[in-house]
Amino acid sequence: MNNFYFHLEFNINEVSDERSSIFSVVVATPYSLNQRKINVKTSKTKFLVVNQFDWNEIKNKIERITEDCQCDYSNIEVLLDYFNWEYE
Repeated sequence: MNNFYFHLEFNINEVSDERSSIFSVVVATPYSLNQRKINVKTSKTKFLVVNQFDWNEIKNKIERITEDCQCDYSNIEVLLDYFNWEYE
């Protein structure tokens, strides 16, 4: 499937902490963004652009982003480059 656009919401927390923050991202294909005339670079919404629907690929991309940033609540700004945050 190469035409989809959906809002994905998820919680991220530190391993040692029960608290979490809610993040979101729009997952979409280039085709669906073009159909909606959305400019990803100028939009306030964060996008995860993929060529086709593959849940494992989507999940793996999100996991790589969160693992790569080695984030905690003191450097949450790194995640804000990729995702919308509940407190923005």
